[in-house]
Amino acid sequence: EEVEDARDAEREWRLKYEGSLSSSKEAERARRDAADARAATRLALESADEAKAEAASERRRAERWEREAAAVRETVERCRAAEKDADEAAAELRAAARDQAAALL
Repeated sequence: EEVEDARDAEREWRLKYEGSLSSSKEAERARRDAADARAATRLALESADEAKAEAASERRRAERWEREAAAVRETVERCRAAEKDADEAAAELRAAARDQAAALL
């Protein structure tokens, strides 16, 4: 009976030891998985920061293009106004030339 008890005790010890090894392996696997998850999260955050920086840069570029487009529109308006003024001045000069020609005849 003592031999049987010793065998039972040895079996219990082996089960506990193997269980603790299994638990230890699972804990190590969980630690590795957690470290992998932290690394993936860190990479995702870095990618998100890069995307935010790129979006901000694109926003600034779009704002600059909008300002440049507004300046071009303003220049076009000034050129059209100058063209209209030039047309009016040319019409006045033609009228004056006609008047002068009529006065000379």
